[in-house]
Amino acid sequence: MLVAIFTVLMIHFGLGGGSFSFEKAFEPFLKETVTDQPRYEQAVQITKEADESFQQFHKEVTEVGAKELKALIADYDATDEQFRAFYEKRAPARIAMQQRMLDIRFKMTSILTRDEWDAVYRKIDDKVGESRKG
Repeated sequence: MLVAIFTVLMIHFGLGGGSFSFEKAFEPFLKETVTDQPRYEQAVQITKEADESFQQFHKEVTEVGAKELKALIADYDATDEQFRAFYEKRAPARIAMQQRMLDIRFKMTSILTRDEWDAVYRKIDDKVGESRKG
């Protein structure tokens, strides 16, 4: 579910050039939902941590991996083994990012109540549904 929400939010709020922001995506819903100011501020701080992690990962992918992948794609003689090696080389960073996002998710659930969590994600789901309708 987390990966699906992450993907849909990136599409809805923008991913070009690493422009996706958890803070921008979540903050309005957190503000509407979390009435306790200290917990609201903690939750927003967690979205900033997610942004920092995502931006670092995006930089690694675009600045390093994209050039190498582009060269592989352009190389008519590139082999399956070369592509596999390319993806295997990046797998640890992808796995680390997934773990970081899970850690952040659980950090957020430790701040929000179950009702707040449900309300925030219901609002996100509604927003995503609106964007799919066009």
